[in-house]
Amino acid sequence: MTNIFNHVDEDPSVFLKNPIYNENISKLTSLFLLFIDCMWPLCFYVAYIYCGDILKNSFNYSTEQVIHQNFYVSIAEVGSLVILSYLSYRIHPLKILKYLNFTFFAFALICPYLIFKATTPFELLLIQITIISFGTSRMIGVPIFFKHFPVFKRYISVSVIHALSRAFVYVITSFGLIYLNIDHWGLIIIMTSASIGFALGINHFEKLEKKKSENYSYDKNFVDSGQSVSLT
Repeated sequence: MTNIFNHVDEDPSVFLKNPIYNENISKLTSLFLLFIDCMWPLCFYVAYIYCGDILKNSFNYSTEQVIHQNFYVSIAEVGSLVILSYLSYRIHPLKILKYLNFTFFAFALICPYLIFKATTPFELLLIQITIISFGTSRMIGVPIFFKHFPVFKRYISVSVIHALSRAFVYVITSFGLIYLNIDHWGLIIIMTSASIGFALGINHFEKLEKKKSENYSYDKNFVDSGQSVSLT
């Protein structure tokens, strides 16, 4: 940014002292975004990798057959995202995410049982589609999440959070489901924990949205009353 101002022969100190440029990143908001971001890598792991191993070990699927079934899962993933994107035009995205997460939590409690009872690859396919559909739901709330980060620090902050969520979840799922050998029941612990964290994150951003809406209404009423606002 300093180089840009030097290029146009302007004093960069004027901009660097601007409150917008020096706005701090909320640690609490960053933490709750991390909770929300953990949902997608978890669903990806369970739907594609974990269930892929089940197809190989329980149904004697070859690698090509696993890829073929996962292709259908990816098609359903795109379809669910299109539907959710359309619904977000009519219903507030955070409200959609709240109800979806409630459903996901209930599904997580019976997911291991459904996997144990799956007798055909098609039944497992339905489980995969259900899991991955919840995982993609986060995307409709991304514009809301990102706008609560400082403009000039947004790219770095959300990128770091994105990377940390992937690293954290992949370590937890690998050691929790494979090396500790909790079997399918380990899914309950991991999926319900992710769902609770997701709910806390959505609740936090709902509060931020309500606070912003209240401030906007106050400013609008203040201006409509005919009073002038001093910018100095």
